[in-house]
Amino acid sequence: MNKSAALIVCIVLGLSACAPQEQVTFLERRIYSLSQKNQELEKAVLELKQQVQALKKAQEQFGESSLLEVRSRQAVFQNKLDEVNAELLRISGMIEEMKHTYSSDREKNQEVVAALQQDIVKLRQELRLLGTVKEKQNKVAHKAKKTKKTGIDIYQKGLDFIKEKKFKEARTTLEKYVKEFPKGALVPNAHFWIGECEYNLNRFEEAILAYEKVIKDYPKSNKVPAALLKEGMAFFKLGDPESAKIIWKKLIKLYPKSSQARLAKKQIERLG
Repeated sequence: MNKSAALIVCIVLGLSACAPQEQVTFLERRIYSLSQKNQELEKAVLELKQQVQALKKAQEQFGESSLLEVRSRQAVFQNKLDEVNAELLRISGMIEEMKHTYSSDREKNQEVVAALQQDIVKLRQELRLLGTVKEKQNKVAHKAKKTKKTGIDIYQKGLDFIKEKKFKEARTTLEKYVKEFPKGALVPNAHFWIGECEYNLNRFEEAILAYEKVIKDYPKSNKVPAALLKEGMAFFKLGDPESAKIIWKKLIKLYPKSSQARLAKKQIERLG
């Protein structure tokens, strides 16, 4: 027999011994109603405890997940946390209602209410701890987003310098991007544009090295055809048309349908 049932039996027995039947019946109904509410609250608190345990397990899993996994599950986790907080408020309201509705039985019922309130306090503390998960996730996501954005800004600044024909500044900026973000998605493009800067500064040997970096290290990059074309042109500028032809023929073979291949054919025809 739980605390609520035992308490109700004691109340009924005590009242039946000293009160008229009508009063006993009336009080029995009130006590029965109180008992129902107590049972409902005890069940709700138990379910809430189970939900909090589930949230704790979810929190542990977040620590083992990658950033992408955390982001994909963050919304679901937060919704569940909100639901538990809402249920917690509902139960707290029911307890307050009980305290006021059954004021005449307050002393007799205080043990059950106190136990429930103690559970509520503990659950609030646990939920506050669980609530820090979202804050930590937001900080990680914000940091990653800021890092990514900063990298793109540096790269774009380099391109802007090229448009302004400030090739030295552009080369320095693009080299900074490659150094700070060596695994960035735009690194192959950055090497190509570094080659373009060197080419426009008449540093053709350095340009060839930059173009070759794209061709050798990033063979799947969409900048490879352009790098082959410009590498051939750099060899031609150095007075080595034979090497230029070899590079252009390689371009035509590997990328026959590209616009760069058509330009390479025209260059070869001019050289005869």
